[in-house]
Amino acid sequence: MKMFKSAIFLLIVSTLTGCGDNFSCENEEVLKSVNEVIVSNALNKVDFRTFRPYSQSGLTSHVVKITWDNPIAIDSNPNVKSLTCKVHLTAMLSDDENNNLKQRIDDINQRAMKEPSYENNKSFIANVNKTAIDMAKTRQVTGTVEYTLYQSKGQVVTEVSNTPEVSRVINHIGDKLLRPIARVYAAQRGELSLNNFYSIDILSMFRAR
Repeated sequence: MKMFKSAIFLLIVSTLTGCGDNFSCENEEVLKSVNEVIVSNALNKVDFRTFRPYSQSGLTSHVVKITWDNPIAIDSNPNVKSLTCKVHLTAMLSDDENNNLKQRIDDINQRAMKEPSYENNKSFIANVNKTAIDMAKTRQVTGTVEYTLYQSKGQVVTEVSNTPEVSRVINHIGDKLLRPIARVYAAQRGELSLNNFYSIDILSMFRAR
């Protein structure tokens, strides 16, 4: 089950039972749940080009890979069996998305090669293509996420705090990772014209840090 409460927290329920090792900041299933909340909320951000969520542009949770570093407990409350944790994350485009991107760029380039103006713009087109692939390999979003575990009816419930830092991470994943990939998807499908894709604006988007 997944719910969104914008003013309080982002909530998901991890299907874990019991205490012990399950009830810890480092639990793999808990971190997967936190991952799901972060990525799904980023996918629900609206793309200003289409005014639709990125999830409606063909992007899925498999686009983004998140790694976690040093989850630690920062607070606990034995009375309600809760544990508040903090973890540093790094988000990148996934290996699968990087591999698929090469084919997407090749498809777009093949269409561009059929255009009368291709020879005059070949160098610029190659620059956009290379910059897109380099961006996908190297661009990262980093940040810190706080989450709280507590026991409820035999399950471990995970609350991801909707802090300014979490909002920043979600927005940056949308702006820095999902938006440029959404442009590639759109160009491959012909929804974004070649002139608009092979442009200074798109090149700048791929180059931005």
